Amino acid sequence: MRNAVVLILCALPVSVLSQITVSLNTGLNKTFIQATPQNYSAAEANGDYAWLLGVKTEMEFKKSLSIFGGVYYQTSRFQSSYSACCFITETDIYNAEYIKIPAGVVYTVNPHKKIKISFSAGGYSLFGIGGTVRKYGVFGDITYAPFDKTTPINYGTDLVKTNWGLELGTTLQYKKLRVEFLYDHGLSNMLPNDLSFGRPSEYKYRNIQLNIGYLIANSK
Repeated sequence: MRNAVVLILCALPVSVLSQITVSLNTGLNKTFIQATPQNYSAAEANGDYAWLLGVKTEMEFKKSLSIFGGVYYQTSRFQSSYSACCFITETDIYNAEYIKIPAGVVYTVNPHKKIKISFSAGGYSLFGIGGTVRKYGVFGDITYAPFDKTTPINYGTDLVKTNWGLELGTTLQYKKLRVEFLYDHGLSNMLPNDLSFGRPSEYKYRNIQLNIGYLIANSK
């Protein structure tokens, strides 16, 4: 009996490892910011394309069902414009750098022995690690020079250090090559509790991603 227990305990890590896949992913992402203006002010926001690089792991715990996790270095580019003081419209252009950690569940179907289609749902956290922000003011059609400056992003003043939300995605895999489409829907406010005159009271993160991945470990 004792020997049987030892054999089972030794076999558990092997059993778990035999269900794990690891992929290296890179791709493009586009950020859309939903800006909520303060009373008596107006705010507009839009985004641009950026890129990411990271590793994703999946572990099957039941036929066709897996849990996933990962870690990515991700850049995000977005801007917002709002009414500041003295009839000046201020625009903030962010080139933010994040560490992204997603996690969730995956459902996979196999329409062909070399093809897999997966659907994923879960959540993510973003941790700000760097980047720059350009802030400039426009009076009419003239850029107001004293308001035009580019500085490192101060997480805590310009943006919050962490934010989180939901992630939905689908993946098409052929042999070891993967194409992945993801949508991130932010639930937390990206702005600190700073209600400066005219500044939006809330940013909500919206992001779409198109990734190319390659399996670097597949023990299934």
